[in-house]
Amino acid sequence: MDKARLDARTTTLLTDIERELLKLNVEETETRYKQLQQDISYHKASQRAEIRILEITLERQKRHHGRHAGDVTRFVINAPMNGLTVMQQTWRGGEMGQVQEGDQMNPGQLFMKMWIRPACRSRPR
Repeated sequence: MDKARLDARTTTLLTDIERELLKLNVEETETRYKQLQQDISYHKASQRAEIRILEITLERQKRHHGRHAGDVTRFVINAPMNGLTVMQQTWRGGEMGQVQEGDQMNPGQLFMKMWIRPACRSRPR
């Protein structure tokens, strides 16, 4: 805008058409500058809204992560005694197969059995 104003001051050596073009250039740059000044508040509001959206998304992702962290502790199965575990067969897509990660299980549905070795008894000598 300052360059356009400086160019317009040197009108004494220019033709009427060139002076008019410079004058129009000054008006155009001033108008563009004023429009950009008005747009600043809209851009600031837009950026504040975008930051708020990202904050909400971050909070939602933290809660989501917390749910999964809780799931990990709830899905750990501890056996009451030592033994050998054997995976059971279940219906998977119309045929029998072993339970795999991602399969949906129902409450009370067997998916694993545990075989316990009998305790060794010492014989009298």
